[in-house]
Amino acid sequence: MTNDPWDARLLAAKFFLAGKIAGARVALAAFAADDVASGEASELAQQPVTFFPLGNARFVDAGETLFSAIDSLASLEGGAAPLYAAIDASLDFTATHSAKATTPSGKRRAVVVLTDGLDDTCGNPAQCSAMRDAVIARSRAEEIDIVTIGQPSLAGDARALTALTQDGGTALWAEDHQLAIVFGALGPVLDGSAPSHVMRFRVETTTMGVFQSGRTMLGRLKIEICPFDCFSMSIPVAVPIPRSAVAG
Repeated sequence: MTNDPWDARLLAAKFFLAGKIAGARVALAAFAADDVASGEASELAQQPVTFFPLGNARFVDAGETLFSAIDSLASLEGGAAPLYAAIDASLDFTATHSAKATTPSGKRRAVVVLTDGLDDTCGNPAQCSAMRDAVIARSRAEEIDIVTIGQPSLAGDARALTALTQDGGTALWAEDHQLAIVFGALGPVLDGSAPSHVMRFRVETTTMGVFQSGRTMLGRLKIEICPFDCFSMSIPVAVPIPRSAVAG
């Protein structure tokens, strides 16, 4: 991410690893690629994604053993963001090193991605959409959920990040100062014990073609939380129209 001058994401990752639920096994990865447009090179050892520890990448029981690798990432910034290729490689790594057959019953396998939601390397919009669909299909086939953490203030987040999580995944939103809080709460989110709320909303339009099959509608929901000291919050949403739907 290019918008994290204080390395809040690295501290947040430590929060998650230090407070992970007992018995959970974790791995660490970072992604970047050489930026052809600007000429800026990626500093990571492997592209599109580098898994840690270098030379012996694996899932570990003690998250604290990855702290030194996290610290090293502060000096390894630069390059483009190959988001979809990195997620695909992470799904492959998880399927290989944390096989479903060896996963305890009731436990969830997931790839957690902190991203601004942009892929600089996937090509034109049609190519990027095809890559995203392929990643979603891979996630479904491997039964590995995708959990995204994005920033609601950044343009372009909603469609990519919400679409990636449509098959059982989770899309979370946090500004820089909220990252540690969100990462600290990831454990209950991943094991399904986090409290949640169900919201229902209706989308109406008089514009022809909005509900065309295969499209994704983008918008924001403004939520007012009451009755005491009411406050409101705005979250981005992406509503995919099923491909079997009738265009209107």
